[in-house]
Formats: sequence, C-alpha cells, structure tokens
Amino acid sequence: MKLENIKFKAKRLDNNTWVEGYFCVECGNTYIIEDRQSESMLNRNEAHQVDPLTVCQFTGLKDCEGNEIWECDMLSNVTNDSPDGIVVFKYGAFSLLAKNGRDFCVALTYLMSEKDSLNRFKVVGNKFDKEK
Repeated sequence: MKLENIKFKAKRLDNNTWVEGYFCVECGNTYIIEDRQSESMLNRNEAHQVDPLTVCQFTGLKDCEGNEIWECDMLSNVTNDSPDGIVVFKYGAFSLLAKNGRDFCVALTYLMSEKDSLNRFKVVGNKFDKEK
C-alpha cells in the first residue's frame, strides 16, 4: 500500500457525519485530522473528535464503480457468483466476511489476484450508517 493510501475515516461526535484523514488519539480522545494543507495557508489541518467505535481504515482498493473500499464497508456482488459481505481486518489482511450465514472469509488481496475479481463488488454502505 502506498503511503498516500494510509488514511482513516470515522463519524464525528458533533454532527455524526464521516470525516477522512489521519487517525490520532490524545488524552483519551479520538480524532481524525483532515489534511487541508493544499487549500491555503490559513486552512491548515483541522482536527475533529470522532466516535472511536466507528474508525475505519482505507484498504487501498476501489470497487467496480471506482468508489474507495473501507474497513466495515458492505460489499454487494454484482454478478451473484459469490456471496455479499462486509470488509474486516482479519488474519493480518483486509478480508471479505460473507453475509450468507457461514463464517466464510477471503482476503481482498486474494480477490485482487483473480482476474477482474474485485470488479464484481460494489460498495453499498457501511455498517455504521443508519438504514434509511
């Protein structure tokens, strides 16, 4: 994974929206620090206190529509030839944990190694988003 791909997101405590950036814990509080250095000299990095239970790491991968795939994202198989699942960090790798009632887990890097295998999946939400 490239250094620029190491990023996190979490739900802000003040408004319950997602914020992306660097992960930081200080004095028992959890923060995501937005990288705003490219915007201007006045708008430097901005820290937002977040719910630590909602912290998700970027996998470095994208789905069939070009959306970033994050830990705790729910993926749907658009070809229906393998089960839908949720992205987890398990056995030392980001993996897809099947939602079909079985404890089936396959590493996302394995899915990437199969030709166009990851192109079968679409991000349909995150487990921390409330259903509408």
